[in-house]
Amino acid sequence: MHALLALAAASAIATCQTEVDCNANGACENEVCVCDEGWKGMQCGQLDLLPIPTGGAYGYSPNVTSWGGVPVLADGKWHLHVAEMINGCGLHTWQRNSRVAHAVSENITGPYKFSDVAMRHWTHNPMVVVDNSTGRPNYLLYHIGNGLDHGTPEYCGYNSTEPPPANITSSLLHESPSPYGPWTPVNAGLPTINNPAPFMFSNGSMLLTGASGSSNWTLYRGETSRGPWTMSTMNGIIVTKDNVTWEDPFLWYDSQRAAYKIFSHAYWNPSDEPLCEKNFTRIVAGYAFSYDGETWHQSEEEPFTSTVAHPDGTSTTYNTRERHKLVFDGNGQMLALASGMGGVPPPNGCRATPGTDWTFTLVQPIRHT
Repeated sequence: MHALLALAAASAIATCQTEVDCNANGACENEVCVCDEGWKGMQCGQLDLLPIPTGGAYGYSPNVTSWGGVPVLADGKWHLHVAEMINGCGLHTWQRNSRVAHAVSENITGPYKFSDVAMRHWTHNPMVVVDNSTGRPNYLLYHIGNGLDHGTPEYCGYNSTEPPPANITSSLLHESPSPYGPWTPVNAGLPTINNPAPFMFSNGSMLLTGASGSSNWTLYRGETSRGPWTMSTMNGIIVTKDNVTWEDPFLWYDSQRAAYKIFSHAYWNPSDEPLCEKNFTRIVAGYAFSYDGETWHQSEEEPFTSTVAHPDGTSTTYNTRERHKLVFDGNGQMLALASGMGGVPPPNGCRATPGTDWTFTLVQPIRHT
């Protein structure tokens, strides 16, 4: 009996043969995954998020409908460039009313206080990276839309039948020497990319991808933010599999594991479910990694959920969690996960359903020893 128990215990903890089995987030030692800082789980497939008090980084109280961004540190303060809806409208107006607001906080988790408008409507899904390769910081603001007032903004017209603007193509990139702007458009030498996801190395070279509903995702490598660029197909990423669809990736490079990595928004996609139920506390995120940028491994494990733990032992489960972006320190260590949160609590909120589309932006810290 003791021998059988010992054999069962050994089988239970034998979780890996190689680092690939540890999702490139840990080492395989004696057939057991030893996770890197910031990761947890039997196969290191879960982000190790810390509990956070109820509330949000931006737009929680008082509510201003916002939908994600990523903080950057400048002059001792955290600067968040975030998508927010003008005229006090909900997220259902995002294709008309979205602009990029700039907000500032003393703390990475916020709360962030509105400072100025970085880009007018229509602009959406902002992400700022900082190029320090020349000795002076240059702030690069990637986005969709071009801030040139596409369409007439709605005044929370929930019954509006006017279609969204036909031309919402992206100028992709603006730059500024300061997080306060002014922002100047840049020709990045790239085609239109939906929801661009950039990653910048310390020498100024770039990685970039972006996709929404595409069957083939592409990885761009640039010598600078203006190119020249090479491109390769990200083989192995199945955008829709077993009724789960991936979209809107966030891309980074993990120098410790010499691996390219992405988070993606993921959602159930059965055709017989209403929009409100698609993200209903089921699945919100996907994770994949690659050692060459071309052959990718999609994890079977969800890296995090829409449930947020609080220090008092309670938790809140939101209808959805999207627009996933990591915050790093100067050494490439993960500090926090930024997300757009919707539905407080379910089933009373749906991220894009008129009348219930109450959303905000959350920055949740990652555990470090």
